[in-house]
Amino acid sequence: MLADERPINVRPWLYRISRNRCLNHLRRPVPEGQDSMDVMVGEGGVTTAERVQKREDFRALVEKYDENGPLGGQFTRERFPGAHLRHPPFVWDDVAYQPGTLLAVGMKGTVTVRHQIRTAGTAKGIILKPDKESLVADGDDVVFIEANVVDSAGTVVPTAQNWISFSATGPGRLLGGTTEIDAISGAVAINLQSTGEAGKIAVRATAPDLAPASILLPAKT
Repeated sequence: MLADERPINVRPWLYRISRNRCLNHLRRPVPEGQDSMDVMVGEGGVTTAERVQKREDFRALVEKYDENGPLGGQFTRERFPGAHLRHPPFVWDDVAYQPGTLLAVGMKGTVTVRHQIRTAGTAKGIILKPDKESLVADGDDVVFIEANVVDSAGTVVPTAQNWISFSATGPGRLLGGTTEIDAISGAVAINLQSTGEAGKIAVRATAPDLAPASILLPAKT
């Protein structure tokens, strides 16, 4: 189906489909492993026994940080929905939900990494994130723009399903045949293509009850 003479760019739809398929893959139940803990070597050359040991080491690390923390040692039972993966995620079922900030600390030797996420509040606005800062003014170059529905602190609201309208002014055009797309898990995306002329392209995203967002991208010769 064509909106006009231009072919439809399917990248935004492929992005949404692949993202949802990845989430479904991680959430699917998997059967218990049948290999011997001492003999059979699993994916990546790691035995089941080694995986179990790593999980116990991780449990000890969690208890070390959580013993006197606000969760009060609630990490008592975990499961591994992606046990078939090389680096399976950890899920704790016994932790009572409470809003706040969650800090994950990873240690390997002397190297420590941290990743922090926080509970999202009420959806307040939109932020735009292009995958590059400019376009080539050749009539073919395309920039991929992701729009996120965020709360007042800039945290993506994963339950947001707002319909977001996009518009562009200047030497650029929006692709895909539609300029109004519904967010999935607080995210939506669209493609912007240069028209062949140099100049600045303004992209704006709006939705009812949300603060709008806009970005300015130069098209260069």
